[in-house]
Amino acid sequence: QTILDDVSFTLQRGSIIGLLGRNGAGKTTLLRTMVGILDPDVGTVTYEDTDIHKNPGTKQKIVYVPDSTNILNGYTVKEIVKFYKAVYTAFDEAYFYELLELFNLPNKRIRSYSKGMKALLAIILAVSTKAEYIILDEPTNG
Repeated sequence: QTILDDVSFTLQRGSIIGLLGRNGAGKTTLLRTMVGILDPDVGTVTYEDTDIHKNPGTKQKIVYVPDSTNILNGYTVKEIVKFYKAVYTAFDEAYFYELLELFNLPNKRIRSYSKGMKALLAIILAVSTKAEYIILDEPTNG
């Protein structure tokens, strides 16, 4: 079954774009393809004229926040920060902890967070990467 067919668009820096569609329409598939998690069967996803699937360095400029934050459950905040610093070279740890404190999120095991707290943590992590594009999949889910 074809989920996406002949999709083409350009994102401008600083813009906010929403994708609307019924369940199973391909929104998450499109987002995961845009950030390089999934490879397109045909065509390319380009960032500054570079195919992101062929140049992993471009992925430093794009961060993806999935619709489920359960993957964070087994870690502490400190462990997640260590991971993000390894993946995103521009990750601003001081800024991250500043935001963590601003939003009163505890610096402990993430399993103890509510669903809404996990969603907020994921957004704080994304913002702290200093990526040029933040792709949010169902950001109000929680």
